[in-house]
Amino acid sequence: MELYVNFCNMFIHIGQIIYRLIKQKGFKAKFVAEQINVSESSLFKIYTRETIDIDKLIRLSVLLETNLFLHYTESQPLKSIFDKGTAPLRLQIEQQQKSLVQKDKRINELEDMKDTLQKMIMLMENQRSCVCRSISNKLNEPSL
Repeated sequence: MELYVNFCNMFIHIGQIIYRLIKQKGFKAKFVAEQINVSESSLFKIYTRETIDIDKLIRLSVLLETNLFLHYTESQPLKSIFDKGTAPLRLQIEQQQKSLVQKDKRINELEDMKDTLQKMIMLMENQRSCVCRSISNKLNEPSL
């Protein structure tokens, strides 16, 4: 009995949510009623209700292009149930995100090293080129 009482006391008013979304989309009541296969008076009753049949919720989700079921998973008691199931996954995601940040830092460090080494190589090639020219000039100088 306790679970039933808690379940019935979910703190969402799906009718108000549906009404707000329909208004945002600019849909007329007659159009919505036809799409979900109810009368206009039944649609107006839906707006005042805290609960709704699943088949209507599915049709409204499709019509409004939004997952209305998410409103239930973000409210108690379902939120607790889903949180328990997803907690290990969230922890793994956080660990992977931290790992990515560390790897990004390492990549940046390695790119900086690569840039520095390329500059050093260019300097050394320039020096070698100067030395080679100097030697070549010395060899090509007439001897006395």
